[in-house]
Amino acid sequence: MSEKDLFTWLERENLLETAKKSYPAFKSILNNSLKLHGEKLVLIGDFGLPEHRVSPLVLACYALAAREMNADYEILVKDITANNDSEDIAERLKHLSSQNSIVAVMSQKFNRLAKLEKSFRTFVRERRHRFVSTPGLAQLSTEHFQHLVDALSVDYYEMFERGQRLKRVIDDASELFISTDRGTALHIDVKNMPGINNSGIYEKSGSGGNIPAGEVYCAPNRNRVEGRVVVDGSIRTLEGTILLKKPVTMTFEKGLLVEMEGESAKYLEESLRWAEENSSRPYGIRRFAELGIGTNPKASIVGPTVINEKALGTAHIAIGSNYWFGGSIYAPIHLDHVFKNPVIEADGERVDF
Repeated sequence: MSEKDLFTWLERENLLETAKKSYPAFKSILNNSLKLHGEKLVLIGDFGLPEHRVSPLVLACYALAAREMNADYEILVKDITANNDSEDIAERLKHLSSQNSIVAVMSQKFNRLAKLEKSFRTFVRERRHRFVSTPGLAQLSTEHFQHLVDALSVDYYEMFERGQRLKRVIDDASELFISTDRGTALHIDVKNMPGINNSGIYEKSGSGGNIPAGEVYCAPNRNRVEGRVVVDGSIRTLEGTILLKKPVTMTFEKGLLVEMEGESAKYLEESLRWAEENSSRPYGIRRFAELGIGTNPKASIVGPTVINEKALGTAHIAIGSNYWFGGSIYAPIHLDHVFKNPVIEADGERVDF
């Protein structure tokens, strides 16, 4: 589909004016996050679903921003119900010369593209591209599109500095203790496990990450996580993100999820059982993989995990795989669960963030 066809479709859906009003936030991503400097820019997206047209809206915003910047860009739009569209996108990416920039905004998870024969992140790193991605946008209704725009309209350098302060705390700590008024009490051994500051600034070749940005996260030392987490923001299943009306309590012993309680726990349990039954690596599926701390003051818990987990005043845990950011767990899943108002102590001292 051409850019003209995309804009015609958006006009027919009464969404073009929304894109025209909102694109400056996305221009900031191209300027401040990717720091475009004359390379080719490939914009990948889809048409979304009825009442959930955020992906094509975002795609149009990036296109309008790129046009205003006189960038060399192209648009690839897929039908989320058509596998051959993914094959066409993979084929185009394979023929893209090295050291360019890619933006991927997907209604669903950005899965492995079969024709790339490797994960998207591995492909990008090996080709020395830079990228930003926003997956799971089907979890955000069209009418709540502004929540995404708000989360992008942030001072990236201020957020970077906040993240660096937290990263230094994690880097220097041996143990973190996380608590909340709702009953969270979790001990995490992080000795020699570095914190990672996802501030949304991807200047180096081969780098990239999710947008909205705004979290500091780390993997724990294997098996050295004890206690419980009362999740009262959102949980992530294989079917998508669930915004919680009632909390889900997760209990960990030696890094293993041993018990879940709460009305929505059954949906996560279904995902875990399915993964265990269909995986050659079931060992890691119930393992504690990550502690993350939100650092984005403009993000809020509104739908997609990619936004929820960035909100300042929240933390999140993940279960499943963590090998790609310094952990030792290989698993077919990585599911994030967000909770509010955490108190964080590093080696007994409260952390202000």
